[in-house]
Amino acid sequence: MSVALMPDSLPPSDALATQPGRGRDAAEPLGASFERYSELQRASARMLMALLLLLLALLVVQLWRSSQADARQQRLHGTLVELNQLSSRAEQAEAALITYRSTGNGALLRSVQPCAGHCLAAAELADAAPPEVSALTNLLARMVHWSAKVDRALLELSAGPMSSVRGHEIADDAITFAARELRTNLLAVESGLLDLLADSEAGRRREAMLLQLLLGSLALVALGGLLLTIRRSQRLASAGLLAEQSLRELSMRDPLTGLPNRRALGMRLEHMVERAERHGGGPAVLALDLDGFKRMNDFYGHAAGDAALVELAKRLAGVLRKSDLPARVGGDEFVVLLDDPDSPETARAVGERLLLALRAPVDLPAPIGPVELGASVGLAHFPASGHTAQALLDAANAACQAAKLAGKNRLFESHSPSVLPASRAA
Repeated sequence: MSVALMPDSLPPSDALATQPGRGRDAAEPLGASFERYSELQRASARMLMALLLLLLALLVVQLWRSSQADARQQRLHGTLVELNQLSSRAEQAEAALITYRSTGNGALLRSVQPCAGHCLAAAELADAAPPEVSALTNLLARMVHWSAKVDRALLELSAGPMSSVRGHEIADDAITFAARELRTNLLAVESGLLDLLADSEAGRRREAMLLQLLLGSLALVALGGLLLTIRRSQRLASAGLLAEQSLRELSMRDPLTGLPNRRALGMRLEHMVERAERHGGGPAVLALDLDGFKRMNDFYGHAAGDAALVELAKRLAGVLRKSDLPARVGGDEFVVLLDDPDSPETARAVGERLLLALRAPVDLPAPIGPVELGASVGLAHFPASGHTAQALLDAANAACQAAKLAGKNRLFESHSPSVLPASRAA
């Protein structure tokens, strides 16, 4: 790089040693936010899975309890059916005893003999009673006692010939005490069973309601988890799209100055050339190479060089229209695209304004103070200097080098060897 236009007096080197080194604010890694979001997503998924597993475990327990309630209900119903059968036999036995007392005919007694394997006796019913009827143990015991008395009376009366007086005594005793007590106890047991059935039915309904509640909760949690997953997936997709857009923008920007970089410059110039071929007109390209920047950067340090580049980039953007494009393509190299200027003279006037803007002193942090730089500018026009983007860039760079060789701090046009001087800085 050529000799810089520096101030006559420079600060002492020990003062420069206090200047901060080259550095930029450390940006947070682009994936850090995604990593935190991913951790939150995983934690939420684990919590949702734990909740689902808990609900599933409760559902399994509730299913087991509901099945136990149904089985208990069935056992109580079976016991009630058997008790009704025993009550029917007791009524038949009482009717037979009454008939025997009236007629002395024992034929009917033989039809209601105690069970011999084809029906359920009171003792067998009591032994086979389910645990749910444990509260009726005393009633069952009394039922067995009086049922045995009735059975003995039936056996004695049907055993063989006896006097009518003795038969009537046995029948009267069985009818008066045993049958009546048996019927009373059967009714009490039946009433107790009905109460147990009512309680069991209420419990079964409660278990069924709990089961339905758990099923509903499980469905709601699953639906909520699905909706949450969909929403977070949409947010993650949106964040991914934003990140992709940010990465695309970052890949098109110079990280120091914020100006478009070489890639963005090439894409924009290609678009301008294609549009000019279709509709006429065309862009102008200005290649700018800062004069004296390398010496200033080496002497004052990279931090001062960065500050100067940022300031000069702002000046470039301030001179141009919104449709124009300033770009940083190298350490101290810039390219400006003028979008369809009215004439070559207009493009030349913009170049002169850029020279004036870059020639103004740059205020650097103390103790450095103002520093004067400058620029060599090359100007290329479409289509006079080239019909392609690369040809225009090459022509503008060649003109810039010619301006630098001709004395720097001036503008050169690619299609003319004439030099448009610009006053040298002091």
